[in-house]
Amino acid sequence: VATLHERRGGALPRDLHLRRMQLALRCSAIVVHNAAHAAELERCPVEVIPHGIRPPVTVDLAAAKRALAHDATRPDIAHFGFVNPDKAIEEVIHAVAKLRHGPLPDLCYLVCGGTFPTAQSRQHLERLRYLSNQLGIADHVKLSGEFLDDANLVRVLSASDWIVLNYRTGMGQSASGAVRHAFMAG
Repeated sequence: VATLHERRGGALPRDLHLRRMQLALRCSAIVVHNAAHAAELERCPVEVIPHGIRPPVTVDLAAAKRALAHDATRPDIAHFGFVNPDKAIEEVIHAVAKLRHGPLPDLCYLVCGGTFPTAQSRQHLERLRYLSNQLGIADHVKLSGEFLDDANLVRVLSASDWIVLNYRTGMGQSASGAVRHAFMAG
């Protein structure tokens, strides 16, 4: 059984990658999140299993920050999801730099997301780190490039004042697990 994260649209390389993946998986059952995704695949067998969501946690924000050894008075923005250009992390880093030089001088940006196992993905992570350094906010942008397990992810997201999912594409990102984790974090 295979589950696909990507869909058609957005860019020719993305479409070609998906077509190659479909060809390679032509004898496999494919699991997707909704009927629209299944219709795009135009093949059988496709099984639709909707995303689920755990009950949202109820936490005191200041207590959640203290549990992570964060300053309870410092505002935090969090991002969860793959570290790739479609997630527009670069734009948020620029916004954080502007906000830090204005109304939110202590603002911190926590990127809770991993890279793909490709050189291109790791290079993008390094570009984001370089940008943070160039803007003088490297100490306020946390970019590990690794995924957190669910328990730690929910702890970090719950300790954040805001969660930003700044997608550049309209590629059905609302079906994303990232959105569900944001809701789950309360």
